[in-house]
Amino acid sequence: MAPIIEENETLEFRVYADMVADLYHIGHANFITKCVNQSTARLQKQYPDKNIKIYMIVGIHNDKGVESYKRLPICTMEERIGAMRSHRLVSDILPNAPFGISETFLDEHKIDLVCGNRCNTGDPVYDSQYDAAKLRNAFEIIERTPGISTSDLIERIIVRREEFSKVDNK
Repeated sequence: MAPIIEENETLEFRVYADMVADLYHIGHANFITKCVNQSTARLQKQYPDKNIKIYMIVGIHNDKGVESYKRLPICTMEERIGAMRSHRLVSDILPNAPFGISETFLDEHKIDLVCGNRCNTGDPVYDSQYDAAKLRNAFEIIERTPGISTSDLIERIIVRREEFSKVDNK
């Protein structure tokens, strides 16, 4: 049975996205903004006469977990959480976010919708991390911001290292 919804009622939905958020940059900020905007648009189609409020939860992966599949983050967990808190659309942060979301995790945190990237790397563990949300039809694909990533920033720093040291020694 569908819930009884009063006219002009505001419906709040808990939206979740997880990330490393290392060297917080415009790509991270855009990702969160897209999560909120796309979730709102999706939910407004379901509830066209209602006000939609998004409670945006961001899970931050811990250093050890991140290092297991790429590299140790440059920023500490506390720094990454602090940077993510600066985004005006973030309502809550879950440190030590799991790699792979289970139905239990969705239920415990009362998550209505999960946002993430396409996850088609060919790695079965990585690519299946959002399966629980997909099975509930509660997954929204968020496209990355082209031309910016933490790896790109690190590469730029490495390439321009000599240039930086000349400026610093003046």
